[in-house]
Amino acid sequence: RIPNFLLQQGDLFEIGISDVVASDVHVLICDAQYLRNNISWDEKYRGVRCRSKQHGVWALLLKQFWLGLSRLQTGGVLIFRFGWRD
Repeated sequence: RIPNFLLQQGDLFEIGISDVVASDVHVLICDAQYLRNNISWDEKYRGVRCRSKQHGVWALLLKQFWLGLSRLQTGGVLIFRFGWRD
């Protein structure tokens, strides 16, 4: 384990700011992909369903920004990738 790296697994549609474990974030990486079953750790995704993949991508990206930027330190770096597959 590396003490300055943290990966928190969770359903972004279900968590809020109070659920974020990290207190001080210096580098924030957002990768918006609405993958549903491709990333499920219980075989089938049972969480929030969006009207379309595009709605899911936008919802996830904005949620990642909201969660991450709430903890990003002054002078921190934000990196994001946006895309979807039809």
